Amino acid sequence: MMNFKATKWRSKKYLDFVRSLPCSICGAPADHAHHIIGVGGMGGMGTKAADYTAMPMCAGCHRQIHDKPEMWNEQWQSLANTLFKAIDNGVLDVKS
Repeated sequence: MMNFKATKWRSKKYLDFVRSLPCSICGAPADHAHHIIGVGGMGGMGTKAADYTAMPMCAGCHRQIHDKPEMWNEQWQSLANTLFKAIDNGVLDVKS
C-alpha cells in the first residue's frame, strides 16, 4: 500500500469569505469556518482538512456538529453551497 500526504491548501482570504456568509445550519451570522470532518478521509483527529472544505457556522452550530457525529453526513450540502457561492463571487477562480 502506498502512503502519501496531500498538501493541504490554506487561504486566509478564503476563510474570511467563508466567515462572511450566514451559518450553513441555522442562518445566523457565522463567526467560524468549519472544516469538514469524519467523511472521505478529509480531516480527523489531530488533522484539519484543506481550507476549500470549510463552511460557515455560528459558534453554537460549530460546537454541535463536533459533538454529534450523526450530523457529519449533512456537511456535504453545506460544503457544496459554500463552494458555489465562492465561485459565483469570484473568490475561487474556476477555469472552464
